[in-house]
Amino acid sequence: MGRRLTPYERRQREAEKQRRQAASRARTAARRDAERRVREREKADTAKKSKKLDVAYSTAMDAIMNLHLDSKHPYVYLGAKNAKSLASIDMTPDIKKTPFIPKKVPTFSDIKKEIKKLKTNYNKSLKMSKFSIKQYLKHVGRSGFFIFWFLNKEADKYKVFLEKNTEKAKLLKPDVQNAEAKLKEEQKNFKNSEEKRKADHIVAQQKAQEKAKKDFAITDKARVEWFKKLEKLDKKVIPQALEIMYPLEFLYSDDISLFKNSKAMSSINVGFDISATKMSMMVQLPHSFNFLPAEWKRLSRGGGNISTYSISDTERNNVFKSIVSSVGIAYLQSAFNASNIKEVQLEVTVLGSDPMTGNPADIVLLSMNGDRKTVESINFDKVDPNVAIKNFSAKFKPPKSKEKKSVIFDSDIKSNINSEKLIWCDEEDTSIKDMDDNLIDQIKNTLIKSKGGTPKKTRKDKEKEASDFKGL
Repeated sequence: MGRRLTPYERRQREAEKQRRQAASRARTAARRDAERRVREREKADTAKKSKKLDVAYSTAMDAIMNLHLDSKHPYVYLGAKNAKSLASIDMTPDIKKTPFIPKKVPTFSDIKKEIKKLKTNYNKSLKMSKFSIKQYLKHVGRSGFFIFWFLNKEADKYKVFLEKNTEKAKLLKPDVQNAEAKLKEEQKNFKNSEEKRKADHIVAQQKAQEKAKKDFAITDKARVEWFKKLEKLDKKVIPQALEIMYPLEFLYSDDISLFKNSKAMSSINVGFDISATKMSMMVQLPHSFNFLPAEWKRLSRGGGNISTYSISDTERNNVFKSIVSSVGIAYLQSAFNASNIKEVQLEVTVLGSDPMTGNPADIVLLSMNGDRKTVESINFDKVDPNVAIKNFSAKFKPPKSKEKKSVIFDSDIKSNINSEKLIWCDEEDTSIKDMDDNLIDQIKNTLIKSKGGTPKKTRKDKEKEASDFKGL
């Protein structure tokens, strides 16, 4: 049986117990606080990513349902109104400057070796020309005793030794100086040569740029003249402008990649027939409308995370309606902006099969007849395209989604446009087949540059590059 604790020891033990408990509680609280902060950070990160993803999905859907909005798809029309401003754009290509590559500075090792050798011999002779008698005797390995000094006539030999080394040092000094001067001269010549080579390089670059600008100015004259004709509403140039401009380039952000077939709207075909006052136009959409994914993303009610939901056929049909009607309005506006016509007969179609014959036929999804006065009176930025088409005696039968697996085109709208008489915008029809390819490319590049884009290489440039490569 152990000793009973004194009151003091009991108090000490109790205090220690309480201290350990308090420390344990503090550690637990700190751990829980750290875990809470981690959870909050993870929640905040999730909410941030979810909001970003929600915006991406909303932006993608909004862009494809509002193809008529200039704010989302900033088209640049080829027409009399903007011909002058387009012609004034400086299309001079950026001449890539070749960087000046300096030569590696020579080591001049041969001259430096020669200098080192001469200096060694010079310093050695100079040092020996100042030897004391003691240093001399040590150098020649002789005794310093008077008797030996006398008998060996070392005084005379010592004198000759000093004179010989003095003379040798005198002879070596100019050699050292000449070698050092030669090194400096070689270094100077190299520096001057590099400076001249650099100056010549800069001058050559400037001359090349000036020549390129002059050469381009000659070829660019045709582009400027073409825009001047467009400004004057030249009957030959207007169809050329339409064929170059169509199909319209819908500008999507990277968010469009969220769709299964994001390139579908880039494969639109456009055909037109224009007279002095009227234009007939057929906008042929891709047959496959099944580009929406089966599931979509949206922000949860709490805003903390993203939730996945199944896209209904009703939603799909609403998207299809908006696409067809907004495409129709976009092309209707472009036709009036790009020409001086007063009326446009427009049909938005897909290539399908005639139910009676089974032969290929254009299925009309939207038919509209618009006049300039009506089009110019509407603020298309504020309208619902599905409603706005009613201003143009529209007949509308958009495709329908069936069980998210197929798209049905059951339109019975009769086409009033003969597609075989249209000029199709594929660079093979009558409007531009006689135009110079380089001119066509330059006009297209003008449109790209006007939108802040980077002009593409012309066919002429590509041919030159191919020729240069072949010659290597």
